[in-house]
Amino acid sequence: MDRTLEVRTPESIAFSYELAGLGSRFLALVVDQAIQIAVLAAIFGGIVLAASRAAPTHASSAVVSDKVATSIAIAIVIAIIFVVLFGYFIVFEAAWNGQTPGKKLLGLRVVRDGG
Repeated sequence: MDRTLEVRTPESIAFSYELAGLGSRFLALVVDQAIQIAVLAAIFGGIVLAASRAAPTHASSAVVSDKVATSIAIAIVIAIIFVVLFGYFIVFEAAWNGQTPGKKLLGLRVVRDGG
């Protein structure tokens, strides 16, 4: 299988890129996911630590407010997970010229079809 991509510009200049293999892409993804898991663990560890230090105030509250608080907490957790897992790739590839930390470590980069 040919692992190079030949690109010809409108100015008739030809250059080629070597395509990344499955192994290097997988290792880059493993590095990126390890970073994402570490960020999520730090965020949720901080939330748990802050919640454990908060003084419990159990006045006679209604069951409805407990359900609303639980629903809001679940929504916040899902939003944090979504932002970290999807925003990670969007932010890094936009800011680092098509690279995430895993891709940068392995020397990979996202480019357009035209180079």
